[in-house]
Amino acid sequence: MTVLELTLYWFFQVPVCDGASQIGVSKECAIDWYNYCREVCMTVYADQDICIGGPGFNVEMDESHLWRRKYHRGDLLVNEDQWVFGGICRETKETFIQIVPDRTGVTLWPIINQKVHPDTVIATGCARVYDNLHLPPRGNYVHYQVNHSENFVDPNDRNIQTNTIERQWGLLKKQSRDTGMTSISLYTLVRNLTDLTTPDLTTRTLTDLTD
Repeated sequence: MTVLELTLYWFFQVPVCDGASQIGVSKECAIDWYNYCREVCMTVYADQDICIGGPGFNVEMDESHLWRRKYHRGDLLVNEDQWVFGGICRETKETFIQIVPDRTGVTLWPIINQKVHPDTVIATGCARVYDNLHLPPRGNYVHYQVNHSENFVDPNDRNIQTNTIERQWGLLKKQSRDTGMTSISLYTLVRNLTDLTTPDLTTRTLTDLTD
């Protein structure tokens, strides 16, 4: 029962020291198992060929800057920006998330084409990288833009908005501030941003861990 109990403590985000103490195992043992659980979760998520949206479905997409991390590389002080890019379907709550090095078209366009079905209704900000989403070579998306410098909801059509994805970024940034995170993994994004909304991920992960 120790393995199953420790898995459940990890799943319900019980601090690793508390989990180790309650079960009666060493802190090092609990840390190793928590890390293994994260690896399994990342593997399950990565194995899923997630593609969201479709004709008549609304997907909000946005990129977000989480933080700037400073570290030393030899004698140099280096600044490293942490960016994430993601989208969420309003109707199904399906989500894709990607850690990205930058916001260029070279980086984002392959992700959009892989993760969002053609003919989807997409709402984004006004960044130039999203131009031409409506063109057939780009996916023939129905594309609306919101000027984030003014609002997150189009005053003329309240269905044109990015509030859902912006709310998720806000929650993630709050958690990063509260916990002092200075780096992030795909697992953390899946866990904290989407709350495991990908269909069957929770069941499949727990099954894989206990088999």
